[in-house]
Amino acid sequence: MPDLPEANSAKSRQKFIMGMARKQNMTLRHVARSVAAVQDHRVLVGTPEYLADEIQEWLEMDAADGFSVICNYYPKPFEDFSNLVIPELHQRGIFRTAYEGMTLQENLGLRMPENRYTAARSASVQAAD
Repeated sequence: MPDLPEANSAKSRQKFIMGMARKQNMTLRHVARSVAAVQDHRVLVGTPEYLADEIQEWLEMDAADGFSVICNYYPKPFEDFSNLVIPELHQRGIFRTAYEGMTLQENLGLRMPENRYTAARSASVQAAD
């Protein structure tokens, strides 16, 4: 495991990981896989087409309905994902460019909840009549 500069944040986490890596004589690849596995994240590395294939497979198997993209440094990986993977997903028709409704509630097909204040006022007006 090579010596790495100290991080500006998560210093205790870095110290723990570096200690584990040295104690177990791990390579950088082993550390990356170990840390990713501990955090329950599926790690995908590859071409834009490969990433799109994996995302498409999960979506088509109903194994996922969305994804969180997590990178270990910023902003380049997000830029690459946006510029390379998203267009591939668009081309395959599995990434939305727009939503039908204006709200999450509309897009989920949920009805508008009754306003309890309006309902109470209507009931009191009807009782007064």
